[in-house]
Amino acid sequence: MVDKTETETDDDIEISTVVHDIEDDDPDDAVVINTPPIEAHEWTVTDTDTVANTNPEYPDESTVIVVAFLSTLTQASAYSDWGGTTPIELPADCQTYAFPRGRLCRVGTYSQQLDQHRHQENQSNFETDVSDQQQQQQTQNEDKDEDEHEDKSSDIPPVERLTTGQQDLRERLSDRSEVVVEGDPDDQTSAVLVVNKLGEEYRITADGTVSEGPVANRLAEVAQEYLCGDAQTES
Repeated sequence: MVDKTETETDDDIEISTVVHDIEDDDPDDAVVINTPPIEAHEWTVTDTDTVANTNPEYPDESTVIVVAFLSTLTQASAYSDWGGTTPIELPADCQTYAFPRGRLCRVGTYSQQLDQHRHQENQSNFETDVSDQQQQQQTQNEDKDEDEHEDKSSDIPPVERLTTGQQDLRERLSDRSEVVVEGDPDDQTSAVLVVNKLGEEYRITADGTVSEGPVANRLAEVAQEYLCGDAQTES
């Protein structure tokens, strides 16, 4: 059974002491920020309640201990430079709680917990940085692989990129016109047939699209016989 009375160990709990609520099965670290010279029955926590009212199992004359959760205190910009040597003036600029002395037990000091908190924060930031660097490296590797793939594709001579249909169409058109094979600027894995007709240059892509010109429709009809899909002229 927990002794609800205060003992000679009261001096163990002072400003900047880290404490736990002994009635909480899973307590969070809390930091003592003030120890007002007032008894529990005199310290109001609401308009109608005092620390003594809300803690009837503890003596009315218990010492009042005001705490703030460590996680709250470390995130409060107003106390970023607080070293724990002086009380924090009340009301504080963060959420606080008042307890009778007997309900709290000492577990450490603010400086120890702050160092640990900062270490964990730095470790978390380090792991985040490492993860970001790994992700960045992975992205760079993927981009490099893609660039290398494109470079390899661009190294293939245009004539070797011709489809079987384009090869047959080239042979057909070469009977009456000059036909040149060029790489497709929009697709490094494909080629286009460049045909000269009546002083005009026509470009026929792998899907049968023919550039504009007086005889474009006629060339599209011929291309349709050799290339998959419906050959069409550019509009």
